[in-house]
Amino acid sequence: AESNALLQPLGDTSLTDAVSVFVEAREELKSVGETNILAAVRHYADFKKQRSESVTFRSLMEQFEDAPTKKTRRQKAEKYRNQIRSLANRMNPLIGDHLVCDLDDKAVVAAIRKSKVNPASIAPSYRVLKAAFNFAVKRKWSGGNPVDSIDWFTHDPGDVEVPSREQASALLECARGELQAYVAICLFAGCRDSETRRLDWRDFDWEKEEIDLKAAPGKKAASGRFIRLE
Repeated sequence: AESNALLQPLGDTSLTDAVSVFVEAREELKSVGETNILAAVRHYADFKKQRSESVTFRSLMEQFEDAPTKKTRRQKAEKYRNQIRSLANRMNPLIGDHLVCDLDDKAVVAAIRKSKVNPASIAPSYRVLKAAFNFAVKRKWSGGNPVDSIDWFTHDPGDVEVPSREQASALLECARGELQAYVAICLFAGCRDSETRRLDWRDFDWEKEEIDLKAAPGKKAASGRFIRLE
């Protein structure tokens, strides 16, 4: 009766096969806390079931690209679909045929490095992967999201430091002419580098003491903003 109770969650897999796997792979037993053989066999059964229902990384990226957005339930923007497709093309030769449930954080990081993703695209690539693996978890193709344990966000080029008073003073003293105005605007007006380079003297209203910062060309949803002059 006890043997039948053990065999029931395994389906066609025999108890002998299940036990032999765990005898040979002691690390698997450690991962479940050196528990009794009943719990170990059930863990093995769950793992086998998940692998049978999982999909390859290549399939995941294809289905994630075609899936509607979570909020609007409409097709993803073409720019985002191109980003997903481009990343998949880089990573598929490395992990495309791997089951999603078998991929851990080390495998994902190694694939990103070997795929030679542009440094400026590393953070956006991890954002895509995080969303794709969340998609996999929701469909029970994977037991967890490997990107959650990767410190990719600490290397985000968007994280900048504010210069000290001495550093700001040195920058202004070294700058000359219009370059000095550019440095001053970046330091004190809260403008990004790309925004400041788009400015023209006509965008300054000296009477109202504000800068008319227009939206970047091509960004239909953006409306620009006004910045108070110090």
